[in-house]
Amino acid sequence: MINADVTFFEAIEVKHGKPITPELISLTYSTKISQYSIQRYYLLSTAKPDVVNPEGVFEKVEKIRSEHGCEVIANGVVASLKYYLRLIDNVDEFVQTHTTTLIADFEAGTDIKRAHIEQWERLLNPL
Repeated sequence: MINADVTFFEAIEVKHGKPITPELISLTYSTKISQYSIQRYYLLSTAKPDVVNPEGVFEKVEKIRSEHGCEVIANGVVASLKYYLRLIDNVDEFVQTHTTTLIADFEAGTDIKRAHIEQWERLLNPL
């Protein structure tokens, strides 16, 4: 459950193996964006291609921006990481902060599961 006193300014959702479609954008809007005053929502996918029907996705994104004000960024995970990781000044600090946040979210009972924590630990300690 989300605390009503929390203010969101940005959120990230990753779909594993599921491409981004206009229908997914609509569903995400109705179930996750519409009731909050969120400024930016990243909807990322590991699928190839990451976006199906780019024109339809663009239309949905523009409609959400004009009606709600939220900027929806629909993209692939790898493409986004390539772009945004270069903007991080201190990667060690980023990894530590992300780890702390991931554990706190898990302990708070959010959508983060033990499997997410375990996979993150495997990524950090591959040997």
